[in-house]
Amino acid sequence: MPRPSSISRRLWSRFVPLLLLALILPSNRLHSSETLHVAVASNFRTAFQALADTFASRTGIRALPSYGSTGKLHAQIRHGAPFHIFLSADTETPRRLHAAGLTAEAPFIYAIGKLVLWVPAGTLDNDMERAFRSGALSRIAMANPGVAPYGRAARQVLNRLDLRSPYADRMVYGENVGQVLTFVASGNAEAGFIARAQVPGGEMDKRGRIWQAPSDSHDPIAQSAVLLNNGKEHPHARRFITFITSDDARTRIAKLGYDVP
Repeated sequence: MPRPSSISRRLWSRFVPLLLLALILPSNRLHSSETLHVAVASNFRTAFQALADTFASRTGIRALPSYGSTGKLHAQIRHGAPFHIFLSADTETPRRLHAAGLTAEAPFIYAIGKLVLWVPAGTLDNDMERAFRSGALSRIAMANPGVAPYGRAARQVLNRLDLRSPYADRMVYGENVGQVLTFVASGNAEAGFIARAQVPGGEMDKRGRIWQAPSDSHDPIAQSAVLLNNGKEHPHARRFITFITSDDARTRIAKLGYDVP
């Protein structure tokens, strides 16, 4: 017969894997239930990733983004997309969702965007602002004004500077500012209107130059966030809302190319 110590070792060797499995499975279920799904306007991609990484490191909670134009994300939410939080590029869209009863709370402004015209390095030998204002650029990209607030702001710049007519047949439209950046980087447009936050420094600044549109050339690009109905019962959705309004997050947002309210 096996000695008692041998029996104990056998039982323990079978018990340990079961114990580990029991610990892992609830952890996975909890991890899944704590994941936040956030609809994020494309201009805020870099800033959101930085904020989400900090939030995850402090809380262990993942905030998973779905990027797109504000208009496209609005349509998805209207059709029942399971987002918990919406970070819009304007104030009007979250206000409409709130009026329609699709939000758990009233929207609030989390950032104020800056519109810039970006050209890759080597594209223009002369002053880019002078080239733009004189109508000399061969092709300009902007986000679709019908669905993207930065596109609407870009159209206002052209209108207020009396440049819409000179560039009427030289415009390239992207679904969002992320696609605009791709158009310019790939050479499909000579310049493009994007968010200042998309060129916060470093490598992108080395690859080109920017001209920031004067504040009086377009309406303010105030960006609102809102807790959606799907996030009302989520255990950590309001915690993320509190985090992005904290002084620490506001400082980070400002460093990444935005004004903060």
